[in-house]
Amino acid sequence: MAAALRKTVRTLIGRRLTALYVTCSTVVRLLIRELARMRILIRCRQRCSNDPEFILGELRIWGHIVDKGLRAENWETNHGGAPYQELCRQLERLKDSALVADPSYQWALDIKKEYEATQAQGCRNGHGTTSPSTGIEKNDLLNLIKNRRSIRSFENRPIAKEILEELADVVSWSATSCNRQPTKLFITQNPEKVALCMRQCAGATCFGETSPCFAAVCADTRPYILQDRNLPFIDASLGLQNMLLLSHVHGIGVTLLNWMHHTPEEDAILRRTLKIPEHYLVVTNLIMGYTDKSIPAPGRKAGSLAYVLVD
Repeated sequence: MAAALRKTVRTLIGRRLTALYVTCSTVVRLLIRELARMRILIRCRQRCSNDPEFILGELRIWGHIVDKGLRAENWETNHGGAPYQELCRQLERLKDSALVADPSYQWALDIKKEYEATQAQGCRNGHGTTSPSTGIEKNDLLNLIKNRRSIRSFENRPIAKEILEELADVVSWSATSCNRQPTKLFITQNPEKVALCMRQCAGATCFGETSPCFAAVCADTRPYILQDRNLPFIDASLGLQNMLLLSHVHGIGVTLLNWMHHTPEEDAILRRTLKIPEHYLVVTNLIMGYTDKSIPAPGRKAGSLAYVLVD
């Protein structure tokens, strides 16, 4: 019925006008969604300004700025006073919180002490530590990257909690803008919830009968200002690649599901099912499980199409 109606409309008003209408309505819908996202970002920054987890995110930012100054080749005494003061302020705000045990709090505390020591001495003891050898052969890394596949056929067994924690932890070891580390995974292995979450995602087709684990890859938007509102997509995606590679080492296949085409209703169902707070942006979703069968790799474009060398 719907297909027949679309065909009739195209016949009556023409394909070009139909395409123009579809394009314009899509643009309007996306603009409304973008405005709503900006409103949420502003509101959540204001509402959550005293949330310890939010303060810890701010602490990582100011710690990064002070640390960057300490490593700079043009370092001088009496520089970086304003970021140092902000770092001290955030440390003070968190000192009675349970998050003082968090490694990023301890790192920021060390940065504060190092800054104070350099100012007192008028010089630095060194520019940093030497990069350690990775102990990884290039071919081993290339094989890991090239052999990872998106899998849609899984064994009927859950992923152990310790492995899920390991996969989630490695996400934070990627580069992120200003050391924000915004990514959090919302995971379920409950079969009914997995099926419900999959129904909200475009591209959740051609899977086998078993889909053991569903995860929403989300980014805390509170550490970002409006001008940075698209950086959470990049920050979360950089960490996600770490997770994909480590999953492959464990024999766990992962397939990303498109979340760009979701409707407000699908967003509400997913957030309700996985208890995702409003201030977390859903970047993408995953189906995970132990690989049941391997598949050949799709052809990759030629290396000459992957770069432009400018003299």
